[in-house]
Amino acid sequence: MKKLTAHWRSVQPELRVLYLSTILLGLGYNAFYGLLSPFFRAEGVPVETIGFIFSAMTFAGAVAALAGGFAADRLGPLPLIVTGRLCVLIGLGVLLGGRSLPFVVVSALAWGLAAVAGPAESALLARHTTVHNRATALALWETFGMAANAVSPVAGGLLADRRGPRATFGAAVPFIATSALVLSRLSRSSAASSPKSMATGGTGLTRLYRGRHRRAVLGAMLLWLVIGVEMGLLRPARGLWLVDAFGASWSGVGLAGTFTSLAGIAAALVGGVVADRHGRIPITVGSFALGAVAMAAVPWAPRLELAYAAFFLLALVLNLNGPALGALTLEAVPEAYRGRFVGLTGTLMMLGMAAGSAPLGWLYGKARWLPFATCAGLELVSALIVLLALRSGLPDDCPEG
Repeated sequence: MKKLTAHWRSVQPELRVLYLSTILLGLGYNAFYGLLSPFFRAEGVPVETIGFIFSAMTFAGAVAALAGGFAADRLGPLPLIVTGRLCVLIGLGVLLGGRSLPFVVVSALAWGLAAVAGPAESALLARHTTVHNRATALALWETFGMAANAVSPVAGGLLADRRGPRATFGAAVPFIATSALVLSRLSRSSAASSPKSMATGGTGLTRLYRGRHRRAVLGAMLLWLVIGVEMGLLRPARGLWLVDAFGASWSGVGLAGTFTSLAGIAAALVGGVVADRHGRIPITVGSFALGAVAMAAVPWAPRLELAYAAFFLLALVLNLNGPALGALTLEAVPEAYRGRFVGLTGTLMMLGMAAGSAPLGWLYGKARWLPFATCAGLELVSALIVLLALRSGLPDDCPEG
């Protein structure tokens, strides 16, 4: 707690505004995101098609993340972050404007394009931190997002129960719009900082693969691809399983997100401090190993209350390594390449999510537990990648453990 307090006192204004914008975005976006898969099905979209809609959304995100990484290194991060917020608003406007499948697809693509902001946010955070406090800063950033997620899903679910899910979509608009306006003001006030300084040291990513940290670079790329496959499979499967196994209402689906976020807050704060003090590798590998066990156990919960407890424990172990993974990715490359490298890993994660969402209908149709068992196996694969590729390829000044 002392380390977190000291970090907060030393935070630069740019990061404070990023944290505020993250809270506002989380309050809006997470209020409706967990409702999407059951909402699409209620609109008459087959489960197989829902999987491909999420795949299309994440494929658009893959393209946007890669482009956003290069653009962040050249233009500076703030314009890209604002653009991402505007894409979320466009997606909501399209979904509120029509009920047919084309409207659903277009809105999903717009939300995917919002991933253009991800690399820029990471680059902004890395720009204002050092190797000694970066994991803590990442933990605090994640914590603000998950704090919003602890409130917004259940609030969005309750509103959907009373007024319908479209009311939740509309209620999200002012929060996301405000998150963009906050960053727009910061963009003008921080114009003195030169984005060109972020792009020095070469323009091609190919030189990263020939450097002495080649193994860490390739390992990080493969790791985020695998994580993406797991996320693409798990996120839509959670809502469907809660509805089918327990008859959960809209608010019941949202409540699962609340429990997940509460666990994530505690885990991320602890994980960030531990990663800065004792190294990135031990907490990352341990989290993946425990995550495999917790993931495999989730679908065997006999009651809804125990399902919430299972998701709470799962989020607790999975989020322990979030700050460490973020720090490992940023520290695998020199500062001049961080925007584009985070964009590349974000693209690979999105491509993985697209690949993971596509077989959702087939796996879920075979057995409700099968998507969770598949994710458990991917947790173990991720632990092996960290041990075999990242552990021996970290920069000399990186806390390895």
